[in-house]
Amino acid sequence: MYEKFLLKYYQQRFSNYEVKSAYIKWDKMEKETPHLPTMHSDVRICGQNRTVVLDAKYYQHSLQRNFGVKKFHSDNMYQIITYVLNESRTGHNSNVEGIILYAKSSIGGHPDGEIHILGHRFRVKTLDLNVNWQQLTEQLDRLIVF
Repeated sequence: MYEKFLLKYYQQRFSNYEVKSAYIKWDKMEKETPHLPTMHSDVRICGQNRTVVLDAKYYQHSLQRNFGVKKFHSDNMYQIITYVLNESRTGHNSNVEGIILYAKSSIGGHPDGEIHILGHRFRVKTLDLNVNWQQLTEQLDRLIVF
């Protein structure tokens, strides 16, 4: 439901762009590769010169602990990096950004970070759903700007 809400919101917000929950093609040479997992984004916004791939996550603990240090979930990072790198090679734009958007929980940390990997911007953010509609839309509008 969280993913669907984000998709519908951004479809209305960016009605001039292609906004959908999209399958991302693998950048591969082989024609038949039945064992590769399907890459399916929660939200993909394609503008004229830029694409944003957003993956929505809802966990009780938004950060994982590794030897007592809080870190982003490695599986989520690997997933968004894979989506962005393949989208940049097989999609409409080579300028692709990835966002992992956690729903804020009362337990655990609230991720907020940015990193550039292989020429692409990646952000990990937290969305506070326990606010009024105006505050919620302000958070969502600040997250993605075209």
